[in-house]
Amino acid sequence: MFRFLLALLTVVCATVSLAGTGLSDYFPRSGETPDWTPVDTLLVFVGDDLYQMIDGGAEIYREYGFVRAGTQEFVDEDGHSVTIELYEMKGSVAAYGMFSFKARGEGQEIPMGNGGRQTDYYLNFWKGRYLATLTGLDTSSVTRGAVEALARALEKKIAENGELPILCRKPKPVIDGRRPTLTYIRGPIALNNFYRFSPSDIFQTEEGCVLDYGDFKAFVFDYYADPTARSRFASIQEAFQKDSSFTFDDKRPDQGFDRFLMTDRKARGIICTYSGRYIIVTVGRNPDEADKVERELEMPLMRYWN
Repeated sequence: MFRFLLALLTVVCATVSLAGTGLSDYFPRSGETPDWTPVDTLLVFVGDDLYQMIDGGAEIYREYGFVRAGTQEFVDEDGHSVTIELYEMKGSVAAYGMFSFKARGEGQEIPMGNGGRQTDYYLNFWKGRYLATLTGLDTSSVTRGAVEALARALEKKIAENGELPILCRKPKPVIDGRRPTLTYIRGPIALNNFYRFSPSDIFQTEEGCVLDYGDFKAFVFDYYADPTARSRFASIQEAFQKDSSFTFDDKRPDQGFDRFLMTDRKARGIICTYSGRYIIVTVGRNPDEADKVERELEMPLMRYWN
């Protein structure tokens, strides 16, 4: 029994060591960024251990496709502090998706990795299957400069590159002079951060995106094949009809097997449309706005994405 436990402990320790070694190769070493040194050893979290690192926020990473993460704090002699978090995801699509969810158009776009954004005290970028988040303890110019310097030291060590998901490569329609913020989604947790359509996962899609125009939003779900989208559309319509949170507008002449309009309890207009392999949902401040947005979006979306 003792030998078995010893062997098991050896395997566990070896696994933790290997995980740490892989991510530690990317973190800046002492001396790489002048005046900034790591406080302690790199902490690595694999699989479900992410809950220890992010209390209450791990589920969204798992939805996109999480593998492991490492975190380490860096300080200077004056007590300024920057924390680096590096997430290894299940491919570049997962890394981009999580980046788009975290950034959501906030801050300033910066040329780093395959894409980056920086605000007053933190910076996000993605490269290949990796997502990096650097957070400063304050908004001083010293800390802001360190956040960028540490990010560049980290970024140059990641040799691989990634590509945007096909769904996110096309031009995004401009409506009323507004360009949308795009977020790539892979499940109901991300979706519910923009609009909670149902307590259950009625869309059941593995891939979609949100085009956020501020006062109105558009959701595009990809089902990869026309029959799959058509079947799911019928199920979605049935689910909404049974939900007392929504009121269907059956008087409009443009209702049909591929389109329906409803309002929620806040009188916001919602239009669901089925077109080919896609289901498009637009949400506006009122039914007329939702109708206008849907009509302006449908043709460009189908032209770009079909």
